[in-house]
Amino acid sequence: MKKLLPILLTLAMLLCLAPCAEAETPELAIPFRFASKAEGVELLLANKEYYAKFSPNKLDYIMQRTGADMEEYLALAKEQVLDWTDEEKDIITRGIQRLP
Repeated sequence: MKKLLPILLTLAMLLCLAPCAEAETPELAIPFRFASKAEGVELLLANKEYYAKFSPNKLDYIMQRTGADMEEYLALAKEQVLDWTDEEKDIITRGIQRLP
């Protein structure tokens, strides 16, 4: 359910962009693919600069306890990455295919 809102927002954005396309523009396919869970984890952990800016207070707030450390947070973050379901893939694919 948590992934449904970002999917719906993405589709809304894509559908809003469709009328902006010029009628004379030749039809182009948008190349895309869905990242696997392993790729998602790799991408999530790749931005070391982002995580370096976390303060101890931010870690405590996110983990909802005092004394939390970055290793605990990253372990939790990895657990939150999921594979796309067939339904999610279908919804996004149909939305992208509707774009001119």
